[in-house]
Amino acid sequence: MQHSARPRDSRPPPEPGRAACLPYLERLGAIGASMLLVFGSWQIAGAISERMVRGELQTQIEARQQVTSAVANSITQSLDADIALLHGIPGALAVMPEVHTALATELPRQLTTVTLSTMQTRRALLEHDATLSPLNQLFKQIGALSGLDLIWLVDQHGTCLASSNAGEVDSFVGSSFLSRSYMRAVARGEASIGMARGQATGVPGLYVTSPIFMKGGLAGAIVGKIDLRRARHWVAQRGAFVTDENGVIILAHDPTYEWRALPGAPVLKMDPALRDSIYPNRTIRALRIRPQGAQLRAQAPWVSHLMADGLVSIEQGPPSLLRLSVSEPHGLSTGLALPFDAWNEAEQDYRRNRMLIFFATLSTMVVCIVLGVSYFRERRLHRAARNLAVQLQEANTRLSDEARYDALTGALSRRYFLDLLRTELGAAQMRRQPLAMMIADLDHFKQINDRHGHATGDRALEYFIRVCERVLAVDAAIGRLGGEEFGIVMPGATAAQAEQVAERIRLDFRRGRPHSIPEDTGLSVSIGIAVVQRDDSPERLLSRADQALYLAKARGRNRCMVFDPPPAPTEQSEAVTRS
Repeated sequence: MQHSARPRDSRPPPEPGRAACLPYLERLGAIGASMLLVFGSWQIAGAISERMVRGELQTQIEARQQVTSAVANSITQSLDADIALLHGIPGALAVMPEVHTALATELPRQLTTVTLSTMQTRRALLEHDATLSPLNQLFKQIGALSGLDLIWLVDQHGTCLASSNAGEVDSFVGSSFLSRSYMRAVARGEASIGMARGQATGVPGLYVTSPIFMKGGLAGAIVGKIDLRRARHWVAQRGAFVTDENGVIILAHDPTYEWRALPGAPVLKMDPALRDSIYPNRTIRALRIRPQGAQLRAQAPWVSHLMADGLVSIEQGPPSLLRLSVSEPHGLSTGLALPFDAWNEAEQDYRRNRMLIFFATLSTMVVCIVLGVSYFRERRLHRAARNLAVQLQEANTRLSDEARYDALTGALSRRYFLDLLRTELGAAQMRRQPLAMMIADLDHFKQINDRHGHATGDRALEYFIRVCERVLAVDAAIGRLGGEEFGIVMPGATAAQAEQVAERIRLDFRRGRPHSIPEDTGLSVSIGIAVVQRDDSPERLLSRADQALYLAKARGRNRCMVFDPPPAPTEQSEAVTRS
């Protein structure tokens, strides 16, 4: 039997080198595709993370900026209100007849022509003068009521004629204040407020001045001082500070900022001798405030220029939001620097989100999970934004109420009451209708607090407001000017009508009392009344009402007094004065 032959394969055998390269090329392609996929996933994850975190960060920055602005404006309003009160006291004293009489005496003019042997001799002559001596007690009483630490009267040559610290070891009487910085404004006939260091004590403080004019010329000035340590309530908010007109931080929530200067402040170019006379520190260094835009962009390139440029670093501290507010009338400025605490959290969110989205793009299942997480995250962001908007609206409403009404008594706040007084005064002058202004002050209020506690004092203030609400007409308004002092404006009321209403308030407040106030608490009130005059202003109207209140206090309290303007000088009296 014959066997057939096996057919031979006509294909050429593979080359040994090519067969060895195929697995290598396949692995290289897989590695390249994997790297491309990883790179693309990483870039996509980065783009999505930037969008998410940038939107959240932008929302938080805008919300924090609005809160910072609202708080800074509130601090500025409080500062303006206190400064207005401080300005009003020297202004009211500058027009008092007793002050003009003191400047018109012969003794101050003799001091300019006679060289006395010692300061003690000059001081003794002034302190025992029958005309000047009562002013010392008057200044001391007004200082205790107003909150000013010191009040003194200087003549046009800068010599102190009367002072609230007369009779003390460091009495100002007889001292010369001509070289003090605030006397330059007095020489120009301008009222001023500024920072200076005490001439004798070295204690820094705010000085308020009001010039006194007699017979068409400058005759002297009233000067008041408040110790900076008593004004720390201006910077009770974290990050708050107050600067003077030379750019020096005179008060700060962080004491390390005090007596430092803002960058580019005028004090850095001031004459050293003048600077030493104003500030307690011989060396005033500039506060290091640096923009954080470039540094933050280097750390996190995904942050936009607008967000990064809005943050600064103070003394190499964390990124912060800085808001400065300048008040033109008195030259003081307020600032608020709040650390932006969400910055580190935003960086952590960015890194975490990028890694999550990166791994999510590697598989369909993870992508679905990431899409779900993103969906819920977007909902959370919208809910957070909506909650922030509601909170901002509530905060704005609360700040508006706090600025308009007094939190304890419910009366109008001082700032809103003064604005209302200005409006009502303008309307009364336009319509040629009468208008009455009353200032009421609870008698012996400090004794009530000391004897029965501050809670009883608060209830007495609330009870006084309730009495006024029962007595006053619908168009009348009452506001709390400060402490136990209240202002009442009565459109359309004459002096007689206002006096009747004031007397009824006084009697009702004294006779009746709620059960929450002890029976042995002596409740009484003194009220000063003034009516609008031709070409009147709110300041002059308040000053006359305050003078009437002072007269009521001086005559024994628990009474109502109407301001009685001094009679116009006759030709006979002018002839006697000229002779």
